[in-house]
Amino acid sequence: MSTDRTPYQRVIEELALAGKPRLFTVFGTSNHLDGAPLIGWGIELQDGGGALFRYSGQRSIHSSDTAERLLRVQRRLGDVELRWLDH
Repeated sequence: MSTDRTPYQRVIEELALAGKPRLFTVFGTSNHLDGAPLIGWGIELQDGGGALFRYSGQRSIHSSDTAERLLRVQRRLGDVELRWLDH
C-alpha cells in the first residue's frame, strides 16, 4: 500500500498484521519408509480459522481445525512432534 493511506486503509493494515498466523513445524521419522525423515511446515490461523500443513517434497496440503489435531493425524504416518516456530 502507498504511504498516503486513508484511515480506513491503516485500520485494515493493522488488522492484517494483528491477525497473522502462527508458524509451526512437524518433524520426525516415518513408520512406513524405514524411518525416513518427515519434515514439514504449516500455519495456524487465529480465532478458529484452521491450520494448513505441507511436508517437504510433497505436493499435497493437509488441513485441520488446529495444528494439534493435524499432529494427531500425522502421527499415523510416523513418530512425529510439533514445534511452534514463532514463540
